[in-house]
Amino acid sequence: MNKYLLLFFTILYSLTLNAQNDCQQISPIISSTLFSPTNEVDSISGVTYTYYDLCQGQTLSLETNSDFPETTSFEWSFNNNSFEAENFEHTFNESGGYIITVNVSEEGCPQYSNQIRVRVGTIPIINVSSDLSLVCPGEVASLSSNTSSDVNFSIDIETDGWESEPGENIFSEPLFVPDGPNCPPGAYYSTITFNSFPDGQLITDVNFFERVCIEMEHSYVGDLTINLIGPDPQNTTVVLLEDQNITGNGNGLNNGGANLGEPVINDSGCDSINNPAGVGYIYCWSPNPSTTTFHDSNWAADFALGDVPASVIETNTNIYSAYNNSFENISNPINPSTFNGDWTLEVIDDYGIDNGWVFQWWIDFAPEVIPANWSFQNNIVEQYFLDEENMIANYGDSILINPEPGTHNYTYEVVDNFGCTFNEEIEITATSYINPNPIVTQEECGGTDGQIDLNISGGTPDYTVTWDSELTGEIISDISAGTYFYTITDGLGCEISGNETIQNIETGLTFDTEIFDDHCDQAIGEIILTPTNGAYPYNYTWSHSDTNQDSTANNLFEGTYEVFILDNDGCEGNLSLNIDNIDGPTAFFNQNFDTVTYVDGIVDFLNFSSAANQTELVNNQWSFGNGQFSNLESPSYNFNQIGNYFVQLTVTDNFGCSDSYIREVVAVEDYFIWTPSAFTPNGDGKNDLYIPRFHNIIEESFEFFIYDKWGKLVYETTDINTGWDGIRQDNGKAADNSSYSFLAKFITYKNELKKKTGSFLLLK
Repeated sequence: MNKYLLLFFTILYSLTLNAQNDCQQISPIISSTLFSPTNEVDSISGVTYTYYDLCQGQTLSLETNSDFPETTSFEWSFNNNSFEAENFEHTFNESGGYIITVNVSEEGCPQYSNQIRVRVGTIPIINVSSDLSLVCPGEVASLSSNTSSDVNFSIDIETDGWESEPGENIFSEPLFVPDGPNCPPGAYYSTITFNSFPDGQLITDVNFFERVCIEMEHSYVGDLTINLIGPDPQNTTVVLLEDQNITGNGNGLNNGGANLGEPVINDSGCDSINNPAGVGYIYCWSPNPSTTTFHDSNWAADFALGDVPASVIETNTNIYSAYNNSFENISNPINPSTFNGDWTLEVIDDYGIDNGWVFQWWIDFAPEVIPANWSFQNNIVEQYFLDEENMIANYGDSILINPEPGTHNYTYEVVDNFGCTFNEEIEITATSYINPNPIVTQEECGGTDGQIDLNISGGTPDYTVTWDSELTGEIISDISAGTYFYTITDGLGCEISGNETIQNIETGLTFDTEIFDDHCDQAIGEIILTPTNGAYPYNYTWSHSDTNQDSTANNLFEGTYEVFILDNDGCEGNLSLNIDNIDGPTAFFNQNFDTVTYVDGIVDFLNFSSAANQTELVNNQWSFGNGQFSNLESPSYNFNQIGNYFVQLTVTDNFGCSDSYIREVVAVEDYFIWTPSAFTPNGDGKNDLYIPRFHNIIEESFEFFIYDKWGKLVYETTDINTGWDGIRQDNGKAADNSSYSFLAKFITYKNELKKKTGSFLLLK
């Protein structure tokens, strides 16, 4: 269809000029701004219908444009809804067939009605599958439904359609009609429902009815009133039979009888179980009756089988709109009523002692107003790929692609006969590029020891590698100098080619070295060489020895050592290696006392020895100068004999290097004090100083104070060998003859603080 093109179709209709009104001919134009209509003639009815073919989700807008009086009204009917407007708009979200009815009315003129059919397409089921979802990156690949293409896909499309409900006749269920006055309420109803007519289709002519038929039995027909009530009771209530006083013994209304069918005479009761049915006859009412006689009972059976003979006999009772009180007034305008809805047969029994049955009833509409069965079938008329960025060529139903690594979606679109488009994506993944990361080992000195390891990543494992020689595999070894060409094929069949070159390297041999330094000049240094290239065997020439041709040199002092190496292929190497000398340990210790009293001579020794870097102390040997020893790290020892002792610590590291340190400890008797009782500082050189004597004390702790008789400090000193010369330190004057007291403080070798006091006389 051509979208966005203003197309028009003209519905011409003529309204019969009313004898009392001068109605002009109206030519409305119904148009859509987006869709082109299709006009099709129904093969059965010969009616031309206008179709709009839409896709789900599309909106149909219809406009009415014509020359018509301002009093003309437009009524649209759709989906059981009616509204007055010049234009129509609706969005169709579900597939199916839809009928839009437009009724055009002009005051004082007959009404014009027209139907517009809308076909909303179905959504096809599209199943797309491919035989391969992985392709090689950077390589052109064909994608089509052809089995010879690189990626072959198949597409299965299931389309659908729609068919309207058939406009079949509808028959009622049986209705028991009991004795009216004796079985309230006296009125009985049977309903049939029509829904196959289009929304808004109206009964505008009594001749739209062909006939209404009832198969029934009932005695005393004069007691009955039978009404037909349509969906619009005001417009379509028709009196089929009125209560009348008819007597007789025949089987027909106009044959002198009073019964319908062959009833059970004078039956009574209000329930159908105890009132068996008689034999029903069929009675029909028509706007154009052909006869006034009843049909025999066999005709009902024929009708039930669908075999309706040409001799259908009808009554002369007319059917017409409630606004027409007699058949003669049929020329008057008909007030429109709808076809669809509930049609009800109302039966009223006004007299007692008779029951009856309505076995079935139905309405035969004129063939030209019964909606023809219509349908549509969607089918695919076109299919193709949409253009994508990484396409090389698009041939419609096949494409050439050259994708980069990653996942790519290619959209395959189909178009149905309504012009609706649908698509499905075909997902193709281009693998990563095959990525060789060569590790090349060059040939050394012509030794045919080259190697190429392609170290492949990317692509799709497993890999197959072919070389231009007979070599195969990802790694080729023991090769000489030259250029080697390879082709890598991965598990998907993707390929990449390249080459690598092996060069002959004439540079020197290389070695891993282990160097062990000498320690405290013991000549225990060592050098160990391990070749990392070249060809075995190797010849070694050391600078310090004419005989050693081994890879290991030992018994080395501190110094520099040269070595020349020659391998089996003639490659050379020169090394200059240094041996360092690591110093031995340093012995040192401290002690808490240098002098102790022999009665309590315990001395604690603290070991502060240290080892050189890369070594550790493994042995401590103590000698206490009296033939006693210890191997503790920091021992304690009791010197309980008076004497001088030379304590020695010897430490040894893990390489056998040693060092010693010596300190003296003196063990003495306990302390004693001698203090003079007087002194004479007169300058005669005799007894001029007051000096108490202190032995075996820690002199560094000594403090001495002298006070006069009033307690004032006249002298103090911390020198154990200095005495008072009688001069007061507070004023620098000679002290008076008098009595003086002293205070001495000191620490003994037992680590005890002592305070001693006394008095003496100063005499001149």
